[in-house]
Amino acid sequence: MNYNLDFAQDLLSKFAMTVRKTRGKILRFTDYTVSKSETERVYEYVTLPRSHMDHIRITARTDGNAVIMSIDAEIEPGFDSLESFLPERAISFELSDDLSPDAILANRHQGPYWMFPEFSDSFRSFRPQTQSFFVKNGDVHYHVMMLCGNNFYCECESGCLDISSGMTGLYRLSGDFLSVCSADDPFKAVNENYRSAHSLGAINVPLRDERQIPELFRGFGWCTWDAFRHEVTSAKIYEKLDEFKAKNVPVHWIIIDDGWSPVRDSKLAGFEADAEKFPEGLRACIDRIKNEYGVEYVGVWHAFNGYWMGIDPESELCIEWRDCLSENPAGLIFPSLDEEKAFRFWDAWHSYLACCGVDFVKVDNQSAWPRFIEGMMSTVEGTRHEHRAIERSIFKNFGGAVINCMGMDAENVLSRPKSALSRNSDDFFPDKERGFTDHLLQNVYNAVWHGQMYFCDFDMWWS
Repeated sequence: MNYNLDFAQDLLSKFAMTVRKTRGKILRFTDYTVSKSETERVYEYVTLPRSHMDHIRITARTDGNAVIMSIDAEIEPGFDSLESFLPERAISFELSDDLSPDAILANRHQGPYWMFPEFSDSFRSFRPQTQSFFVKNGDVHYHVMMLCGNNFYCECESGCLDISSGMTGLYRLSGDFLSVCSADDPFKAVNENYRSAHSLGAINVPLRDERQIPELFRGFGWCTWDAFRHEVTSAKIYEKLDEFKAKNVPVHWIIIDDGWSPVRDSKLAGFEADAEKFPEGLRACIDRIKNEYGVEYVGVWHAFNGYWMGIDPESELCIEWRDCLSENPAGLIFPSLDEEKAFRFWDAWHSYLACCGVDFVKVDNQSAWPRFIEGMMSTVEGTRHEHRAIERSIFKNFGGAVINCMGMDAENVLSRPKSALSRNSDDFFPDKERGFTDHLLQNVYNAVWHGQMYFCDFDMWWS
């Protein structure tokens, strides 16, 4: 067993565990027995009858210089144990005060969509939704990565590591939750951590080396967003392309970003383009872009849930495709949580777009998905279903050409089956104070870990 296990044990305060159940039940577990083999160590917790826990165990397995931690915790069946795990912070470990790192670089959320670097020397300074971090101790660099289990995700905050499902009514939580790797170089530590987690099945989608970036993205591209925001129209696009043509700017591909679709109250109302903004229709617009201006590829934007607030319930679109849509308790409607039905919805839209000459899509708002499905399915399971459904359609209709966007949480990053390109930062804001500095800082530090899984899209730049 390598010494990373000792670090993991010390980091999680010798695996002292807090379990939170519904009805206000909070349990503390500190005692366990240990069984060992050459590559695995199993910690079986002592659970008293009054705890109503069938079993709790942690398994540590090794690959090279990394350790992967998994958990299996189940509430025993019976009338006296009807409490389920809380949807948030169901299981927690305190990060130890005994460790005194020389320096810590954490990766944490700012809002639900993007990750930012955070520098500190204490685990207690971790802000909400910290999802991985580097620790420097002398000449040794550790990379600590929280993972997604079968039905939970894992994050750190204020000196605690928390396991959450996003759903009530679960009586068993299982799967990998933590990976730790050390090296004499931080880049080597993060690289080996991802490779070991993949080798041991803790990451069960491809790493970047196994993903193929579509060739169309290798040319110079332009996105309508920074120029027109939601007020994009075909006329404005032609005007801008006239300017590019006059200035000999060789635009290889463009994205018609948010604003092209028919919407009502921030909900999608149809597959086709907004008739007022694109009076000639999407197909005629794209034909002109390609034939008159020589742009080789055209992509369009859409949201992971249809539009920012889902599907318009009063639209013909919703009526026609109702069987392939789900509705949450708040009344928001979005592509079905049934994977096959969700695929049929996406395939209908994407095949229409392909017939209009669309070559690729940019899929936004991905990290908002847990808010839509909260209470209906565990966050991790629901996100995996949707990514499989949408990528199946994208590979069928566009050969896999997609830019993933607003989806840097672990549930999205560790769920995409084959797509290669993912946004690495918040939008580029050239007119915002510190806009250039913040954009550079975010992209540089995010790419260290995000680049293990994807080719990073750094968003828009001025030259």
